[in-house]
Amino acid sequence: MIESEKRRVPYRALSNGQMIVVDVEGEAILVCRVEGRYHALRDLCSHADQALSEGRLRGHTIYCPLHGSRFDVRTGECLSPPATFSVKRFLVEESDEGLFVSRAREED
Repeated sequence: MIESEKRRVPYRALSNGQMIVVDVEGEAILVCRVEGRYHALRDLCSHADQALSEGRLRGHTIYCPLHGSRFDVRTGECLSPPATFSVKRFLVEESDEGLFVSRAREED
């Protein structure tokens, strides 16, 4: 991860099941905490360009508020139509200095 691409996230207030949106170099990134782990996705449904952060988070699944498409926050994988494409996933790095989200996309 390149240092300049990291964005520190104010996560101390983030409890399990909560979400926040952070800006990383002009892109809205949804950060959520599920079962003690942090996940980051592009805050945009791949079907209708709707902010996923306005939807519901149930376990590891985020629901688009517009048409109900579901995505796995661990992988970005699309789980149901009408969306057919996954959403971009981003690296989340936790250290003694805080939580950082990187614009560099995670490699599978």
